[in-house]
Amino acid sequence: MSRFRQSLEQALASSRKGEGFLTEWPKETVPEILRLLWQAYDRLKQTALCQIDIQQADLQLERSICALLSDEIQMLLRESGGFASYLVSHERWEMETLNPEVSNRPSQYDICFVWYAQRELKWPCEAKVLKTDGDVLPYVADIRNEFIPCTYGPLSSSGAMLGLLVQGDCHAALRNIALKLKLPVTASLEHSNRPHACTTLSRTSPPAKTYPTVFELHHLILHLRPQ
Repeated sequence: MSRFRQSLEQALASSRKGEGFLTEWPKETVPEILRLLWQAYDRLKQTALCQIDIQQADLQLERSICALLSDEIQMLLRESGGFASYLVSHERWEMETLNPEVSNRPSQYDICFVWYAQRELKWPCEAKVLKTDGDVLPYVADIRNEFIPCTYGPLSSSGAMLGLLVQGDCHAALRNIALKLKLPVTASLEHSNRPHACTTLSRTSPPAKTYPTVFELHHLILHLRPQ
């Protein structure tokens, strides 16, 4: 006899539905999260990235940079002195879109922010190393294969892609992403001094799910060899 299967996260979410229950990530927190990501990168430029030649340290580069960024964000949150409504997590699982009939391994974010009171709510950041500003196909593939089908960020109406650029021009990378993605990539007004742009994605929600289908994806290009 078959039985309904769900993760602990899903069971906990079902048990507390009612007054005060959030169905998606709170939009008002997104500007602060984006500032934290840039502040963490600025610290990384002044510490680890200025001490080494990144081309001589390319083993597990994506994982290493994301771990360091997560550490810096955690320290920034601690230094703020107040209670944050979310946590930062490196390589966190996404249980909401786990399909045990396909695989027992859920999707995993490089970095994500987790809502403190409802841990099933996550704001996703996916990172991809760009060896040059034209090396954007794997980056675009993640958008098409993970974000658009709602595999990543199912309970959020926004998220981020982090382009970890080894060599080339950050703004050229953004232009190449727009060409390959075949969607408008618009410069962020709030971060106009940064290689930061946005794309509005039209997503496909699975049957019987009511995930947000209009999704704002932020592109942050982080040069790993800052001048």
